[in-house]
Amino acid sequence: MTDYSALAYSLPENVMMYKYSGRTEDELRQIDFWLSRDIPDAMRSALLLERETAVRIADEYCLTFDEALGVIRNARPDFTPAQLTAMMEDGRAEWRLVNNEIRFHEDFPAAAEIHSPSETLPPDDDDGRPSETDLTIKRMKERGECAVCMKISHTMKISSPDLADGETVIGHLPLPIPTDTQSGIEWSAEITGSEGEILAGPEDAAQRTVRFTAPYRDGMTFSLSYSLTRREPYHRLDPDIASCDLPGSDVSPDDLSEQWPHIRFTPYLRALEKELSAGETNPLIRARRFYDWMMDHLVYSYMRSYGSIDNIAEFAAVNRRGDCGVQALLFITLCRIAGIPARWESAHSCKFGHIGSHDWARFYVAPYGWLFCDPTNGDGHSTIEGVSRRDFYFGHVDPRRIACNRRFMTPLSPEKRYDRYDPTDSQSGECETDSRPLRRSEFSTRRVNESTEVID
Repeated sequence: MTDYSALAYSLPENVMMYKYSGRTEDELRQIDFWLSRDIPDAMRSALLLERETAVRIADEYCLTFDEALGVIRNARPDFTPAQLTAMMEDGRAEWRLVNNEIRFHEDFPAAAEIHSPSETLPPDDDDGRPSETDLTIKRMKERGECAVCMKISHTMKISSPDLADGETVIGHLPLPIPTDTQSGIEWSAEITGSEGEILAGPEDAAQRTVRFTAPYRDGMTFSLSYSLTRREPYHRLDPDIASCDLPGSDVSPDDLSEQWPHIRFTPYLRALEKELSAGETNPLIRARRFYDWMMDHLVYSYMRSYGSIDNIAEFAAVNRRGDCGVQALLFITLCRIAGIPARWESAHSCKFGHIGSHDWARFYVAPYGWLFCDPTNGDGHSTIEGVSRRDFYFGHVDPRRIACNRRFMTPLSPEKRYDRYDPTDSQSGECETDSRPLRRSEFSTRRVNESTEVID
């Protein structure tokens, strides 16, 4: 399997020059030249990973400037090239040089829909009525908590001319984990179109899944259904009673340590933490300063594959942009540098009748225990007077979400044999055979939010 810690290793200068000048074919040629030489194993690992990354970037960045402009002009005929250039400069448009040509990421249409600059675009989820998000925040503040019961179905369909009938196929679908705010998990799974074995990971797994193993039949499906209750409390956070006291059981060494390659205490991030803390010792105030700096200086941006970024936390701080996971990792890293325990949580967001992938952070402050931080939800427009999403998503999250992962970039449980499409966490599903990982074109997944019911 790929050694992603090699993202932290240096590459030969001529490889780097080709990489950042957008000369992809020359970069691949130079990598192959180095791989043909007698080099240390560490450099070989770094070069192999960079080669895979370069190929993936060339594939993912497939839209030309004119094609990206056309995407926005479908909805905004008056949109100008200068406005698209502005999106490139401030990070709202994910782009790279590929073979000396500006190319935009394949997810640019989704990013443009949300983040194209316009004074006339309506605020998020605003149709003239109070939003579901703001009603939830209001309810939590008034009642001290809010609980919902959610039912989810997740299906994986396998169909490929490259698979032989009867060849063993192994699918992995994410399964919720019990947490301090998530309980009552009940699940069932089945294989349709074939017969096989189903195995679930333990409840304390860092990235819990259900593993399906069956002989291949064209069009076969792996299906997982589950229900759970998520109950989120509301805290009136008071810095005057906050402390750095740590209990023996709720915090582990992992919550305070580096996790290479993406949670690294680099000189730049150490300097940024020192500047933001400015001599403050109160952990709640320091964490809020990190959050506020991110809210004021980072923009949301759809991201390329995390495996193609050398250091995600530093990328966010330097480039001042990122999606939910990128921003969560920056917050986690700053907290850990400051001696504030912080950890990852992720899987699904279940708002507005839809389900999608989402990541967020947790941090520990006594006497409150494990609090939440969700920077990319905190920048939304509030539709109820007196409701501040920015204040709420520091310390809290809405309950319309499901956690299947409690640690970033760790093996699935049950473990997957070959490289994962997403090495960072488990959200949409993974699939392989006894001999290789399956390509995304060979299987598809579908998540459905069957119901979300508020519990009184």
